[in-house]
Amino acid sequence: FHFIYNMEASLSSHPACCKVLWSTQSGRSKACARRTARISRERCHIDIISNTTFDDDLTLLANNPVTQQPIILILMVSTTGDGEQCESIQTTWKSMLSRSLPHTLLEHVQFALYCLGDRAYGDQFCAAGRKLATRLVQLGAKPLCRVGYGDDGTPNGGVFYDLDVWLEESLLPVFQRKEMIENCYALSGNEYNIVRKKVEDGNIDFKDNFFSCLAPKTAYCAEGRLIPMWEGVVKLNNRLSDPSWQQNTRHIAIQIDKASESVLYQAGDVCTILPCNSREDVEKLLQVLPKEISDQADNTIELDSPEGAQLWPRKCTLRSWLTYCADIAALPEREDLRALSLLCPDTEQRVKLLSLSETSGSALYADYVLREKRSWRDVLYDFDSITLSLSSLFQLLQPLRPRHFSIASAPSSDIIELCVAVVEGTTPLGRSYHGLCSSYLRDCTVGDSLRLWLKPGSFQLPMTQLKNSSQYETPILCIGAGTGIAPLRSLIREREKRRQQRGEAEIECDAKLIFGCRKESMDYYYQEEWKYLQSKKRLQIWTAFSRDQTYKNYVQQEMSKQKSMILEHILEKEGAIYVAGGAKMASAVKEKLLDILEDGFGDRKRATNSLKQLSRKGKYAVEAWS
Repeated sequence: FHFIYNMEASLSSHPACCKVLWSTQSGRSKACARRTARISRERCHIDIISNTTFDDDLTLLANNPVTQQPIILILMVSTTGDGEQCESIQTTWKSMLSRSLPHTLLEHVQFALYCLGDRAYGDQFCAAGRKLATRLVQLGAKPLCRVGYGDDGTPNGGVFYDLDVWLEESLLPVFQRKEMIENCYALSGNEYNIVRKKVEDGNIDFKDNFFSCLAPKTAYCAEGRLIPMWEGVVKLNNRLSDPSWQQNTRHIAIQIDKASESVLYQAGDVCTILPCNSREDVEKLLQVLPKEISDQADNTIELDSPEGAQLWPRKCTLRSWLTYCADIAALPEREDLRALSLLCPDTEQRVKLLSLSETSGSALYADYVLREKRSWRDVLYDFDSITLSLSSLFQLLQPLRPRHFSIASAPSSDIIELCVAVVEGTTPLGRSYHGLCSSYLRDCTVGDSLRLWLKPGSFQLPMTQLKNSSQYETPILCIGAGTGIAPLRSLIREREKRRQQRGEAEIECDAKLIFGCRKESMDYYYQEEWKYLQSKKRLQIWTAFSRDQTYKNYVQQEMSKQKSMILEHILEKEGAIYVAGGAKMASAVKEKLLDILEDGFGDRKRATNSLKQLSRKGKYAVEAWS
C-alpha cells in the first residue's frame, strides 16, 4: 500500500510548521507521536504547533481560508477491533466520510502517516491507517513520504522499533537537514504551580475534570449527569478456572449504584474500569523518591496546571495522586529516559540513559525495559543520581489508563458481570510482574467500590423476534476462545431472557456456539450453563480443547468438521456470526470462514464478497484483542 510522492518537491516547498495528530486505544500512538515530535524539532528545526488527538483538533476539516494555510500533518494511527478506527478519531473520521466534502478541501495539506497494528490480524493489519490515507488523498492531501507500518510483533521493540526505521529512512530525509539543537529538553518547559499545605485534607474529588477526561469518547451518560463515571460495588469475585490451573480467570459481578439505574447497555457492550495502584506499589515508589518529596506524601497539594500541560486534580496529596491518578506501573518510554538523563548529574548514568533512549539503543531498551517489565520505580532505583523535583514528577508520569472488558452478562440483568484473565508471570531474568487492572480486580473483595464507564462494543445484534413467537428472526453462530466467551455469553443470555419473557414455546434451536480453550477440566468457562441450555435444546455447542489430546485442536479445526452446518447457517438461514477472542484466533477463524464459503460458492472472490456483505449488515462482527 504505497502512494506516489515527490521527495524533491517536498524538500523545497514544505512549510515551516506542522501538527502531530494521533489516535490510540492503548497509548502507543501517543508515545510514537511524542518521540516523532521531539526528533523532528531536534534534527530538523521543525516547528510543531500542536500534538494532540484527531478529535481534539478543530481545524483539520474547517473549510475556512484563514485556517487553510500550507501545513504538514504527521499522523500516528492505531487500528482497533476488526480494522476499526480508535475512539479518539471517530468524530473526525465520520466527518471525513461525508460525501459533501469538496475534493480540494485538503489540497493545502501534506501528510506523513505512520500506522500501528499487529500482523496477527491478517488483512486487517493497520486497516484504519490505510483507510485514512486513502480518504486524505481523495480530499486533496499529498503524501510527504511513504506510509510507515508498525507491527507489535517486531523484535526489539515492536511498533517503536519500526517507528525509528521509518523516521530514519522516510520522514527525516524529506525534512530539510539543520544542525542539531544542543540540550533539547524532552520535558515541557511548563512548570506546575504547586502549593503545599500542612493540613491533611487531600482527598481526591472524583468529580474533578481530570477524571472526566479519562472517560471513553463513546461512554454512555445518564440524563442529567455531566460526568459518565459510575460507582459500582463488587457483589461476587470467584475463580472460574481450576485452582490448580496456571491461568487465574475471575468471574466478577458488579452492582451499579442506585442513582445509575437509568443506564442501559446492549449485549456485547464494554465495561471500562479505572484501576488504582496498590499501597505496596505506591510505597515502593515513594521509597526511591527524594526524601524532601516523600516526607510530604500525606500533605495537601494544590495544583495549577499550565496551559498545554497534563491536567491533574486540583487538590490532592502526593500519596493519593500516586494511588488514583498516576500510572506508576507503566514502562517508561524512551522519551522518558531521555528526559531523565537531563536530571542525572552522574555522567556514567546519564550516558546510559541517553543510550537507552536512542534509535541505536533499541535492542538495549527492549532488553532492559520491555522484556524485564521495568517500571518507574525500577528505573529510579537503578539510576539513583536522578534529582527529581515535584513539578518534574507531575510532568513525567502519565495518567492511569482505563482498561476495557467485554461484559459477560445480559443487559436485562441489574448486575454487570465480567470474565477477567489475571495477567501475571516472570521475565527472562526471573522478575515477577502483574497486570495493573487484572490484579486490581483479582484483589477486590465483596463490598469494594469500583469506578467504571459503559460503552458500545463491536457487535450489532439481531434481537428481533418473530411475531407471536419466541423464535428470533436471525439465528446466531458464536465462535470464541478463552475469555472471548464474555460478549458471546452476554448475547446468548440476553436472547434467553427475552425469550423467557415471551413464553416457553417449543421452538427450533437458533443459537450455536463453537468454543475453544486448553483443557476441559481446567478452563472450560461457564460449562454448566452451556450444558443446561443444550439439555433444554436452546443451544447447540461444539468444543475444541487444544491440550486434551496429543494433537492440537483449535476452533478453526472444529469449524472444518462443522462445514455443512456453517454453510447452512449462512446461506440458507441467513444467520449472523459473532467472533470473540485473541487476534490470532480471530484471524484464523476469518480465514476458515472464507475457506468454507469458497467450498460453498466454488469461488474465492464470491466468498470474500459474501463475508464483506455480512459485515456491512452487522451479521459478521469481531471483538478481538492482542
